[in-house]
Amino acid sequence: MACLACAPAAAEDGREQLSAYIDLSVGHSTVEHWNAADLNFDGSVSNTKTQDTDAALRIAIGYGVSENFMIEFGHLDLGQVTAQGTSDGSGGFWAAGPVRVSADVAGYDLGIVARMPTSENLSIVTRAGLFMWKLTRSVQDSAGGGNLDDGGSDAFLGIGLQLTLSDWVSFRVDYTRYGAGDLDVNAASASAILRMP
Repeated sequence: MACLACAPAAAEDGREQLSAYIDLSVGHSTVEHWNAADLNFDGSVSNTKTQDTDAALRIAIGYGVSENFMIEFGHLDLGQVTAQGTSDGSGGFWAAGPVRVSADVAGYDLGIVARMPTSENLSIVTRAGLFMWKLTRSVQDSAGGGNLDDGGSDAFLGIGLQLTLSDWVSFRVDYTRYGAGDLDVNAASASAILRMP
């Protein structure tokens, strides 16, 4: 009789673990080794300023393939970073006047999330998979400017904590490293996970 009483609860828990969900995330991204001093490769740029961080936004859908493994597919915008300075025009590359270079990184990720419970409501989570990125660079000085688009795919890897608030809502914080060509982007994010009925 005790086993029969437990069976419906176990089945309900299994449905909850294997259901689909939506992950809404907001965070902070940083591009490694992005430095406005690099604009001075022709020796003409001074008064450099670096902005290597921005907001990071992500929306994803996921599905639990087992109790502790999920598949996620998401779209994310890792923001824009800029480098600027002033050229005196003596280097032969930059025209005299303001100089500005920016980079925007966005794309899609597809990966696996592994969950390791540490208590009834708290779990350690790891994320790994493929980041299909688009990188837009913008270069401008007083003589004009232009954009250069690039794209590709690189690996991403993340780790974090997930708190289960109810059968339908969880909260996750994580730190993820994305590759995007010659750039490495680190994102610290907080997510609300809404499970579908």
